[in-house]
Amino acid sequence: MRQIILCLTCLLSATASADLTIDGTSSPGLNGGIDRFTMYLMDDQLRVDRLITKTIDGKDVDTVENSILVRFTGEPAGVLFLDHGARKVKVVAAMNEAAAGQSGSVSPATITRTDETREILGRTARRFDFAFNGSIDPMALAGQQVPANLSDMLKVNLAVTGSSWVIPGMQGEQEFAGFMQKMAENEMTIGLAGGAQQGAGGRAGLISPELSSGLKDVMSQLSKYGLPVQTTTNSNMTVALEGQMAVMMQGMLDGLAIGGNYPSDTIATRVDAESVDAALFYDGGIPEGYTVSYLE
Repeated sequence: MRQIILCLTCLLSATASADLTIDGTSSPGLNGGIDRFTMYLMDDQLRVDRLITKTIDGKDVDTVENSILVRFTGEPAGVLFLDHGARKVKVVAAMNEAAAGQSGSVSPATITRTDETREILGRTARRFDFAFNGSIDPMALAGQQVPANLSDMLKVNLAVTGSSWVIPGMQGEQEFAGFMQKMAENEMTIGLAGGAQQGAGGRAGLISPELSSGLKDVMSQLSKYGLPVQTTTNSNMTVALEGQMAVMMQGMLDGLAIGGNYPSDTIATRVDAESVDAALFYDGGIPEGYTVSYLE
């Protein structure tokens, strides 16, 4: 799901404290434009709401189309995708979920401090560059549509680069670092929720466990320097096929729009250390009347 990858890159542009509310934008959005989001952090729970504008009785009203919850306790715990229109909860990453059977891997992320600074949100931010690379498990990338005995024929390489503007000494710095460290310590493997879905922008809505792992490493390292408030990420997936099934496999991947460059820009436009309504986290449960399903 593209929502999930945007959530992870949104975390790179968030600040955090015991209670915090952040408004921001992410692009490209779910439909190829610019998405607006509001992020909430309360203790060790984080929620990201994707906002859309609807016209109701002749007035434009902001509504929450879907949400992502990240929590370490509760039932269920992990990364949850909430579709409010369909009243469904998808558990896309369970707590301490094992990565058994994955053939992909990523290198540790490298973080480089630069001398470039700029003013963001009234504070001086410094640019940090980051990068990591590796290989992606084709089973997860294709929504488990690739038979296991054919997966060795498909090689998918991943290279991620980006930059993040970080503000040191801002309120919530320690809490943010603690949350990111806890994210890094818990193996919440994120894959596709319900298989590949073609977006309006011509890309499959996907994220691999390897990309998830690399982004969590970047978040954890950046938080040691301060609060990231603006981030650009470029994820390049290069498909290299081998064997007699190459033509068939390439055709399938082309149909799923897998491969190529995936740019993402996330900007925090407002940061407030204000109390967050505990009801946003459903007391560790799920909203009344919603059904739950798990990533297959």
